[in-house]
Amino acid sequence: MANLTRSDGEEFIALAPQVPVHSQVHTYPLERAGDALEDLRHGRFDGAAVIEIAV
Repeated sequence: MANLTRSDGEEFIALAPQVPVHSQVHTYPLERAGDALEDLRHGRFDGAAVIEIAV
């Protein structure tokens, strides 16, 4: 557990825009959830798999 101060938060917010963050999201329809798990398991992509649920 860490104890962070308001000053720590302010320093982080100031530094955050300087750090390059590249996210990758791969979407799958609900009926292909098994494919998403297989792709993740076999390292077919870096990033996150998102299951889309139609409403």
